[in-house]
Amino acid sequence: MVDSVADELMRLMEGQQAVKLTAAQAEQLQPLLLKNIDERGKGTVSRDWVGRDAGKIAAAIGLQVPAQTRLLFVETPPAIRLR
Repeated sequence: MVDSVADELMRLMEGQQAVKLTAAQAEQLQPLLLKNIDERGKGTVSRDWVGRDAGKIAAAIGLQVPAQTRLLFVETPPAIRLR
């Protein structure tokens, strides 16, 4: 059931000017958007990109998105709770 809800959410997001990135595209963005990334892949958000236009963020990795794009997102595996 969770998968079907997630699929529906992503479909609706794409209908509201959101663009789904591939895992490879998200990996390209990670070092631009996050700084001080540790061995678990956690880091701090780069202030250089906070509040920036989604199209400008996409362009940083050579990706062209429609001008009206409001959000970039990527599907990830389920999170693992850390204690």
